[in-house]
Amino acid sequence: LTLSIKTGDKLWGLVACHHYRGPRFTDAALREACGVIADYLSAAIALKAEQQTFDARRAKASVESALRRQLANETSIAASLCRGERNLLELLSDQCCGAAVMAGGTIECIGRTPTSAQLQDLVAWLRVHTVEGVYVSDRLGEVFPAARAFTDAAAGVATARARTLRT
Repeated sequence: LTLSIKTGDKLWGLVACHHYRGPRFTDAALREACGVIADYLSAAIALKAEQQTFDARRAKASVESALRRQLANETSIAASLCRGERNLLELLSDQCCGAAVMAGGTIECIGRTPTSAQLQDLVAWLRVHTVEGVYVSDRLGEVFPAARAFTDAAAGVATARARTLRT
């Protein structure tokens, strides 16, 4: 007897029942009951996943609100995003281990990042290679050879250049 555990249209797992003394045939009522249990388990797993997604989004929204408050009370945008009680790294992917913010010619870092000199070189390269201030790569060393020297700190990059506000 094998039961599929699905979330949406995707197979999440299987329950495989074996009998060691050879084949054992189950009647339709037992198979139907097991099917109901498998459907219930599928629904419970999907609900748990949705709850985790909701909780993660709520946590990110809380960090975003805190960062907005910090930015409103801080003169240095970079310091506010990297050195405040809440920080930019909390908003980024769980797979991201470091972040750098450049503002006014200074770089503030949090987490594991390349050195300041390496970041300056990267910023200079990005200024030439970004389209409308945005650049993303998960293979930075292939497109920017100098990045091979700091793959332990950064194998990829996602960058967005803020527009200068003029009053």
